[in-house]
Amino acid sequence: MKGLRAKLAGAALAATMLLGCGTVMAAENDYQGDTMADYSASVSVDEYGHSLGSIFSFTPMYDGEYEFIISDEEFSNSHLSPRVMVGEREMSSEMTLIGGRTYMIYASVSTERYWSWEKWDYRYFSGTGSYDISVRFDEPAIETGVEENVPVTLERIVYDWDAHKYVGDYSVNSYQYTPETSGEYQVALSDIYSQYDWIDVLNGNEEAGALTPAVSIYDGDDLIFFLEGEGADVTKLDENTTYLVIATADHTGTYTLTITPAPAAEIHYTQEQLRAMSTNNFVGTLYTRILGRFSDAQGRAEFSDDLLNHGYTATEIAQIMFTSDEFGALDMDDATFVSTVYYTFCDRAATEAEAEAMMADLAAGTTRAQIVEQMAASDEWAAFCAFYGVNV
Repeated sequence: MKGLRAKLAGAALAATMLLGCGTVMAAENDYQGDTMADYSASVSVDEYGHSLGSIFSFTPMYDGEYEFIISDEEFSNSHLSPRVMVGEREMSSEMTLIGGRTYMIYASVSTERYWSWEKWDYRYFSGTGSYDISVRFDEPAIETGVEENVPVTLERIVYDWDAHKYVGDYSVNSYQYTPETSGEYQVALSDIYSQYDWIDVLNGNEEAGALTPAVSIYDGDDLIFFLEGEGADVTKLDENTTYLVIATADHTGTYTLTITPAPAAEIHYTQEQLRAMSTNNFVGTLYTRILGRFSDAQGRAEFSDDLLNHGYTATEIAQIMFTSDEFGALDMDDATFVSTVYYTFCDRAATEAEAEAMMADLAAGTTRAQIVEQMAASDEWAAFCAFYGVNV
């Protein structure tokens, strides 16, 4: 399998495959993500470097490692390659994600720039292509830390005069255990099998006593964990420490002691949290499409707050960006401006006829502000806003 492989730490991956333009649907109850996703992306790029791709969302079920694989790449020329944005960051060989939110995965294409003598300017290699994206939850590195079949035998018999019965000392089984990673581990006692022993015979019992296993874990001289009876419990262990594990029982028999990485905690989201996540991703998308950069934390937070809590519409936020000093400093020519507004409001490239018509309008005196206002009234913009669940 060729292409980009990366570990995503943080959180499980979902994939509610939200393709094209549609409504972001939150579950009626708290939403719980998935652990894998498969997606086939068809992408294209124009001579201005604007890439058209597909978006799907990804909500982690678990905090943990995720393998992100890109494969089956097919492009119209060798200057094109996959470009995958997770949220607002481009995938690299190693990337860390944090759980507790929905990630928007934008599958597109990157291209190279060249000097065009015909147009006396830099242009980008254009073309089309496709590739597959697979995301898989990577199980913890330690599948089983300790799994021991613990035999318990009778070592010594004495008579307890106070209790008027025979009692015994039973074998102690000790193990050394060094975890490969730090974190929470589940310690379990199971598969308990009790046998007849001399204590039962001497005390006249017709059946063997029920075996009660126990395990103690020591860090040096400090007892840090104790479990008695069939069942399981969780404790924190350090990869840089060798622990003494002592297994005992009160009768003759056998049982299984296992120490494994504790199951990852599931992450649940309320509808309010999902709406905030989606709005945050919408603002980040406007930054990349209008201003050509990733959003800064303060700007993204302020615009998201405006949309969520202060009655601003998506159109108003877009207009603020298009009329900002930062956008003006980009000094776009009309052709680049036309390409930008189509990618922003229609989530696609302009057709040749559409681009020519808009260029003619600009040449005839239509202002860029009027163009933005017209595009914001389109059905495609309404559908794009519905995809993120924001008001037009």
